[in-house]
Parts: sequence; C-alpha cells; structure tokens
Amino acid sequence: MFDYKIIRATGQKYYFSGKDPRLLITSGIHGDEFEIIPALEKLLQKYQSRLPGFLFIPEASPSALAAGRRKNSRGLDLNRCFSAKPKEPEAVEIVRLLKPYKFPLFVSFHEDATQRDFYFYEYDHRRISPDKINQLGADLRTLGINLWEGIDDPHDPDLNNPVYNGYCYPRLKKNDVSLEGWVFQSKKAGKVILPEIPGLIPKYQKAKVADLVFRRLILDF
Repeated sequence: MFDYKIIRATGQKYYFSGKDPRLLITSGIHGDEFEIIPALEKLLQKYQSRLPGFLFIPEASPSALAAGRRKNSRGLDLNRCFSAKPKEPEAVEIVRLLKPYKFPLFVSFHEDATQRDFYFYEYDHRRISPDKINQLGADLRTLGINLWEGIDDPHDPDLNNPVYNGYCYPRLKKNDVSLEGWVFQSKKAGKVILPEIPGLIPKYQKAKVADLVFRRLILDF
C-alpha cells in the first residue's frame, strides 16, 4: 500500500514516486468505476522499478465513489468540470496538484459498464502503431476478450466517437472540459491514453486487462 497524502478539503489522495514525475495515472473519476483501483495499486507496486517517477491519483472523485454513482455529491460528472480555473472543488484540487508538472504520458483508467470487450482512446498527434494495437488484441484474446468496435456513446453529445479495432482518436472540442481533454489541450501531457476496462467482466479479469495495458502501452512508452 502506498503512503498516500490526503487533500483535506475533498478527501482526494495521491502518491508521488520520485521528485520529478513523468507519468500521471488516475482512476475513480466516476463512482461506478471503482473495481480497477486496487488492481492499479498492485500494478504500480509491481512495476515501480521499471517506471519513471509518477503521480498516482486513485480516487479522482471520492464523493462519487462514496455514493457509488457516476456523478459526485454535488450532482456533477467530474469529468465535465475541468478548465484552467475550475469551480468544482474536486476539479480545483486536481488542477492545483498538476500545475507544476508536465507529463510525457498520462493514463486515465475508466471502466465501461456496458462492455465485455476492450477499447481505448488516445490523444496525441503521434499515434500508437497498428502493430502495437494488434499485439494488445492478441494478448486480450488469450483472456477471452476482444477489441471492441462501434460508437463509444451515441447518446452523449460530448462523445459519439467511432472506435475501430479497439482504438479511438476522439474529436476534441475547443476548451474540452474532460480531465483528459483539458490535460492534453493545456499541454500538461504529451500523450494521453484512456483505457476503458470492460465493466461486465469479473474483477480478476479486469486486473489482467490492466496488466496488459501496463505491459503494452505504458512500460513500452
């Protein structure tokens, strides 16, 4: 278990590995995406010697996690609350925490409650190679999980992006208010990867999928 620091005002916790973090990892921005958090803690400990210095924020929205729902205690989707000067307290604290740093890589873990298959988003002009995606897909098939294709969410005006072979390069609006979009557009991170861990698979399989994300998309970065 990491020796977390706690932000008293919001209950958010975070852990720095090293003095100059080069990797940012977050999870728990929605309260119904909590099963992956213990797996990430174990994987960061497992791979810590192979990783650069990192900042880990496991529970981006503690109030949403406490309620077990997508929205936080103020009835807001925290992942629609980010800007250079946010008003939502949980977003304020994350922006303040990230302010001194620039990260070559930011990985924001989510869980898609509707899925048994895997997909991920990438924000970067230097896109991940198809060969790397195909290798990830081959690894996932050994777990009985496929790379998903379709429209990420046709009912969400902020999404409605096509996903092909498990990969999505989203259309970002100017001044995007998601954490991932804000971090990328403000140049806080050079590359952003947003894995959508399948929500309909067992918890032990989610941990194996997250391990593949580390081995294929993070350790090789």
